[in-house]
Order: sequence, then C-alpha cells, then structure tokens
Amino acid sequence: MTNAEAVSRRDAEIIENLLSELRLRNIPVLSQVQIPVMYKNCKLRDPMRLDILVDHKVIIEVKATETVLAVHKAQVLTYL
Repeated sequence: MTNAEAVSRRDAEIIENLLSELRLRNIPVLSQVQIPVMYKNCKLRDPMRLDILVDHKVIIEVKATETVLAVHKAQVLTYL
C-alpha cells in the first residue's frame, strides 16, 4: 500500500466514524456533497466534493496528515 493510499484509507475511516457519531446525536449530516463551480452562470470545472456537510451550515474537510499545508488551507477556503 502506498502512502497516498494509506492516507486516503485513514481519511475514509475518520469520515465514517465522525458521520456515525453525528448521526447518533440526530445531527443532520451529508457526506461527499458535490458543489458546482460556477462563475457568472457558467460551469467552470467538475464539482468540488465536500467530505462532510453538517446541517447545511458547517463544512468539515478531513485530512489525515501530520502537517496542515497551504494547499489544505486553500482547499477549505475555496469551498467558502
């Protein structure tokens, strides 16, 4: 298993655990939500995919990493 595959697997495990906990508390939650990328009513590219959307208000982007990089911060800011 490559490092990228291991990280992806850890991300998936974290997401599933978090989803389970939120659902146990009856908190509305969606996973792998696709968000279109639009500019002036034109689709620019394939949709972005949010890891978790809580109550249509809070975005959770899971990263199984030792260090948060600038690219990780940019990804979350792009969703906003």
